[in-house]
Amino acid sequence: AEPLLLFFTYHFLNNDGDEYQKIRKATSELIKNVKGAYSIAMIHRDSLILIRDPYCYRPFVYAYDNNLFVASSESIVLNSLGFSNIEEMLGGAFAIIKPKKQGYEIKIERLKLMML
Repeated sequence: AEPLLLFFTYHFLNNDGDEYQKIRKATSELIKNVKGAYSIAMIHRDSLILIRDPYCYRPFVYAYDNNLFVASSESIVLNSLGFSNIEEMLGGAFAIIKPKKQGYEIKIERLKLMML
């Protein structure tokens, strides 16, 4: 996992734009250049960032209510916590989750990249 985070961080720090654009560009580089199975969850400042490989080799789900946001590689974990509104991260997608006073701001984007 550390090499993926280092790769992401390198491209995040070496891109211009606002925070969202830097995350988008770094995610795009990761998806284009790293072949394999991965589901990534990382914290950046006050945000949680989720990334799923474009081929969906690894499961990656999330759920939330007003007080809690959770992500996991298995939906049974979320079921055991009492969540019924479980969503699946799409392949090649990233999400940025920021807490608000009430709930969360969630931005999800699926990158459309040519995959070889």
